[in-house]
Amino acid sequence: MENPVTPHSAPRASSSPVGELHSRSGNTLALLRVVMWSAAIVPAVLFAGAATYLHRQVVEGAQARVGGAARIGEEHALKVFETNFALLSRVLDLLDDEDDAALVAREAELHARLKRMGDGLPQLQGIFVVGSDGHMIATNRAFPAPHALDLSDRASSITFRAGPLRSSPRSSPAARRVNRSST
Repeated sequence: MENPVTPHSAPRASSSPVGELHSRSGNTLALLRVVMWSAAIVPAVLFAGAATYLHRQVVEGAQARVGGAARIGEEHALKVFETNFALLSRVLDLLDDEDDAALVAREAELHARLKRMGDGLPQLQGIFVVGSDGHMIATNRAFPAPHALDLSDRASSITFRAGPLRSSPRSSPAARRVNRSST
């Protein structure tokens, strides 16, 4: 007995060659759609993964370089402070609590000793001994020191005259005045 074909029933795929062809082309279209989407998505995912990996590598490398530079900067700053404290200690020992008049009388000796202290330190601009009135007493840069040079308007002199130090005085460089160039 044959199966009657009714208008509402679908033909069987195996019953006719047209149905078979239709079924294969549907599978082919579905496969082509999968391949098309894969061709778009797979490279995008691979690109995103590679970009993330490379970004992390670059960030880690930059952090390592910055960390190394920070350590070098810290070591340099520590050496500068150690040098300054050692030099200040030597200068204070040299001055030995003498008054301004006694220090001016020893200016030649002070200049020679200050010059020797600063000779091995190319980063040092100068060593200046300033009297309580703000006038230069001695320096490693020039002999005789410019005694008429008045540094009483500098922050360090103002702080000194104000009384006991509560913080470290900061001052602008006085070397330009000693070199007799514009300030």
